Amino acid sequence: MRINTISAKAILDSRKKPTIQIFVNGCSGAAPSGTSKSKYEALDYPVSAGESVRFVNAKLKHILKGFRFEDFSDLEKLENKLPNIFGANPTIALEFAILNAWAKDEKKPLWKLLNPKAKVMPRLLANVVGGGAHAEKSIEIQEILVSPQTDSFASDVKEAQHIHKTLGKKLRAGRQTLEHAWVTSWPVHKVLKLVSDVAGQSQIGCDFAASNMFAHNEYHWRDFGALKADKQLELIAQLAYEFNLFYLEDPFQQNAVMDFTKLLKKQKYSMVCGDDLVATNLKRMENAANENAINAVIIKPNQAGSLIKTKDVFDYAVKKGITPIISHRSGETTDATIAHLAFAWQAPFVKFGIAGKERLAKLNELIKIEKKS
Repeated sequence: MRINTISAKAILDSRKKPTIQIFVNGCSGAAPSGTSKSKYEALDYPVSAGESVRFVNAKLKHILKGFRFEDFSDLEKLENKLPNIFGANPTIALEFAILNAWAKDEKKPLWKLLNPKAKVMPRLLANVVGGGAHAEKSIEIQEILVSPQTDSFASDVKEAQHIHKTLGKKLRAGRQTLEHAWVTSWPVHKVLKLVSDVAGQSQIGCDFAASNMFAHNEYHWRDFGALKADKQLELIAQLAYEFNLFYLEDPFQQNAVMDFTKLLKKQKYSMVCGDDLVATNLKRMENAANENAINAVIIKPNQAGSLIKTKDVFDYAVKKGITPIISHRSGETTDATIAHLAFAWQAPFVKFGIAGKERLAKLNELIKIEKKS
């Protein structure tokens, strides 16, 4: 495929904040942004989304015109042509657009170009109740997640939607988080008990996003008070035992590697997952692996600011026996490229949310892939 045309425009993400959409040969790519962020993430924009749009339309379209793209690895050559200050989100939007233009040019679904042998659908992590940085006057846990275990991805989605709808009624919730999970100020134990009862055979997990509750060397809970790291570990382990939590994401702040290690040693049969801890950064991934701190990791392309770097982290995790989980962001778009990456790379799990057009775009794309693969 030869790049003939490139253009860009500013759009609003699901939080109504500006982000960038880039078009390559008429095919688009759009980048999300996070609300709860690791300080180790790549910078979204060097100045602003608007400034990045102007740069693409004034200069980048000339720099990349005529570039030939024939394989995913060609993205590395492309990245070498980008200025250092291009930014994470413009890079991801551009690379999504190029991949989609390539798929259109080859008249094949993107996943099939990336990995024609892909067969296994991922399991779903669906955010059903939440709070933290995603909602005011809520529980401190950022996401309570369910993971159905049916016989198809489409059925998993249907089951998760049923759980989500039922919880909304039982909570009598009038508000939703940025990711359309239900907001409640109920005590943590009461919420987890309700989710456990409603979830049935589906597994339950939590994204604690603990960096957001960490201040002055303590983790601050409304229900449990201010906890030092050792007491935070005891609490997480107790919640995991009491509610059979199979998934524990960011139970400690982003620099507490050794606390993750202690928890994983104690919770051998849970998925202890790093998001802010790793930030889709290979050096941080290597350090977490070397310290036996995690057995699962969140993979977010715009955290890395490069699909080549994203794939490097994903592949390293697989090599080390650490479960990679392809994830959306709180500020999402309807771009569904990430669904093709998840299936092509054979990600064991996806974390895409369960409601709202931006989340449904990705879920529906995976359902379509499942039907045709």
